[in-house]
Amino acid sequence: MTEQGQAQPHNFCLKTGSVTEMSLSVWITRHHGGKAHCSRVRNTVFHGLRLKPQHDAEALVVAHEPGQGKYQGMLGAIVVMTPEGRRFRHGTGFSDAQRQHPPAIGSTVTYRYRDFTSTGLPRFASFLRVRERE
Repeated sequence: MTEQGQAQPHNFCLKTGSVTEMSLSVWITRHHGGKAHCSRVRNTVFHGLRLKPQHDAEALVVAHEPGQGKYQGMLGAIVVMTPEGRRFRHGTGFSDAQRQHPPAIGSTVTYRYRDFTSTGLPRFASFLRVRERE
């Protein structure tokens, strides 16, 4: 049922093995924040099967924050600035080698995120790569 109380159509999937190997026929709706649902796979109900959309963007590295614990002496997080001038930090997605040799201050990095927080910052930001200079 949607917020308006109307039933929504469901698509069916053909079972070819595990859920990750299926050719999914997925119904996506904006009424549910872009979450995808597959309601049935050949008489088997999969409750809660969702595909979470991810986005990526670029930002300028403006600072490094030191690591703690097992990352002592390495990068803990980078502070980045978006093209809109918003600053935030993220420390997820780096390998140990990247933590030992972090992206240079002033370089542009690509990060992945799921959505935006109520304050407009990327939610669950994760480092992907340093953008190569053209």
